[in-house]
Amino acid sequence: MSVLTKLGQMNYPLSARHINRFTGRESDLGQFLFPLSYNAHRVFDHFTGDTIDTFAWALGTDGGGATAFAQRVGDATGTYIRGQTAATDNNVVEINGAAHWFGDNHCLFVAKLKVDRSPATSNLWLEFGLADALTDNTLPVVTDIDIPTVANGASNAAVIALDGDAVIKTARFVTDGGTAGMNAAATTLSPVWQPTADTLFWVVVGVQGDYAYGAVANDSGTIVAHAEHGSTLASRIEGGTGLLPRVMCGTRVATDTIYDIDLIDVIGGDGV
Repeated sequence: MSVLTKLGQMNYPLSARHINRFTGRESDLGQFLFPLSYNAHRVFDHFTGDTIDTFAWALGTDGGGATAFAQRVGDATGTYIRGQTAATDNNVVEINGAAHWFGDNHCLFVAKLKVDRSPATSNLWLEFGLADALTDNTLPVVTDIDIPTVANGASNAAVIALDGDAVIKTARFVTDGGTAGMNAAATTLSPVWQPTADTLFWVVVGVQGDYAYGAVANDSGTIVAHAEHGSTLASRIEGGTGLLPRVMCGTRVATDTIYDIDLIDVIGGDGV
């Protein structure tokens, strides 16, 4: 009997329940296989086309002269998209998806990128992660990183943020939730972290139920800094609200800053 015939006679083929037949979903193998199952919803983009897929992603800029993220092809370093702030203080380039992702179904945001050319890293303006619908996608979710404040229309967020205008100039993990008792909370990543110019890094933000996790890894995938929220109600995010993935990159000084994104991957379950 062929493999396809066997699959056709099987209950729940290629599903999470299929995985459970030979390994638990929480095992290392189960976690590796789940994104390949029918129960996983996934938007993975390595930006290998001629242009950015505008059905999956919305692009924007804030400030005069900034160049929105665009596909770079034929580059010996590989396929990626590039955005450029121009030499204007507070300029921003941004890319975001749709608010299809729920903590109650478990969701994970992953991006790999680098600051190709920049001022001192302490003058960068960065935000990566998940938030509900925003008033203006080109503006930050976190309007104050020192005394954590989530605004711009968002009531739920889990983002890694860095702001060169803040007192704390290293990256922080910031969350907020729309349910009573959930408040904006920020934790400085441990160990403290800032990006290194012209060096690829990974950012990971996950939401499971009302709990959230943020981490940064080096180019090889080794986690170098992280934080997590949810041990108390005040630090949780509402898992029943749809979240959109986003990358916002800017400059807090009048220095032209270039950002390259190698990939974005967003994975969620369907509650099974």
